[in-house]
Amino acid sequence: MFAFITGKLAHKEPTRVVLENNGIGFDIHISVHSYRDLSVIGSEIQLFIYLHVREDILQLFGFTTLDEKELFLKLMSVSGIGPRTAQTILSGVTVEEFTDLILNEKINELTRIPGVGKKTAQRLIFDLKDKLTPKASELVVETTSTGETAQTEPADAILALISLGYSKPKAEESIKKVMKKHGPGLKVEELVRLALMEI
Repeated sequence: MFAFITGKLAHKEPTRVVLENNGIGFDIHISVHSYRDLSVIGSEIQLFIYLHVREDILQLFGFTTLDEKELFLKLMSVSGIGPRTAQTILSGVTVEEFTDLILNEKINELTRIPGVGKKTAQRLIFDLKDKLTPKASELVVETTSTGETAQTEPADAILALISLGYSKPKAEESIKKVMKKHGPGLKVEELVRLALMEI
């Protein structure tokens, strides 16, 4: 139904944004990797959009790249994978990394992604191996520096993990482990990806 929405970035968190268009604020779920590509608050951006419809809810999911949206839709075509699981997968790995895991049938690495057990990993490989290609385009919509300091990265990463369903203590513990192992300076998406492997 929707291809994209262009508007002013009114609010952003690691897994959701509010995009204002003609006086209407659209609450949109995003992945951590899309969050990395966002501009500063108040800037005009464009997100590719998917509208998820259920009897009791309407949810918008946004993507800064067509590759990410296309992979999201392919994930949704797999039995047992809903939009929130697809969002979690896209927050844990990049499109290129996920494609590599599928094409090379790396089941153990796939099971490190939250919500993906061995059977789900096998199903993902079976259903998607013929639908993915090793080379993905890198069409990014409105990618600019966020202008934020490194100090905000751990807090945003913790918020992202909480948004993905983890408790605050668990999220804080996993981020601390990652920072202890890898040191400061990691971006939000790197912190989340590594933290998901710790949980």
